[in-house]
Amino acid sequence: MFETARYEATQRLRWTVGLTASVSLYIVFLLSYFQSLPKEQLRSAVDAIPQVMLEVFGIVELSTIEGWLAAEVYSFVVIWALGIYFAYTAAGLIADDIEHARMDLLLLLPFSRSRLLAEKFVSLFVPIITVNGALVVVIYVAALGIGESVDPVRLVMAHVLAIPYLLICSAIGIYLSTLYNRVTVAQRIGAGIIVVLNTIRFVASGTGQSWIAYISPRAYYDPSSILINGSYDVVSTFILLIATVVLVFLSQRRFQRRDING
Repeated sequence: MFETARYEATQRLRWTVGLTASVSLYIVFLLSYFQSLPKEQLRSAVDAIPQVMLEVFGIVELSTIEGWLAAEVYSFVVIWALGIYFAYTAAGLIADDIEHARMDLLLLLPFSRSRLLAEKFVSLFVPIITVNGALVVVIYVAALGIGESVDPVRLVMAHVLAIPYLLICSAIGIYLSTLYNRVTVAQRIGAGIIVVLNTIRFVASGTGQSWIAYISPRAYYDPSSILINGSYDVVSTFILLIATVVLVFLSQRRFQRRDING
């Protein structure tokens, strides 16, 4: 059982290590850069940034380590970069095998299409959990290295609650993977959708249609509140998890009905 998930996860070990190392090095750079900046200059920078940019990038404050992490690491790296990355990666899970004529062989295995898709999706748990687990340690140690301290509970929760966000991004990707034969098309659309969803909530707030903001997964993950205020929205986390399950289920139904030769 879970043979496909184990195989896919093993195949991703190399790029999981590469992804984790790259993100970790970038975060260490950001924290060392924070140490070199005058705090008064950072306070002034927040006042100079247009309000729409503050909202898009989730900037609340920059002069504290928590505010810097929320804006530079979690808003940009986790929400934007990793969200796009996992949507892009998941969009190739099914489409890549179809485009390169491997799917016919996979479907000869003694399990259903639904199980095949589910196990491919589960294989993404390895990089998602690995990256988040490693970043907890990297950020905590790097902060200590520059003479700062971060509440370890808030830090852990910021990454625990990032997992459902990255899972819904992955679920969007794998659904697109069942719609398109060409992997590059599915991946580009997946990345584009995350960009649109991450900006739509702020565009909507200026049009009087604030309800549109809740279409975006970002509306249910707020690292600034977690790191700065220590507040966690468990309901939002469950909403992301339920949405993920629904999207994976819809992906399975779509994959079951699909003619892979068409």
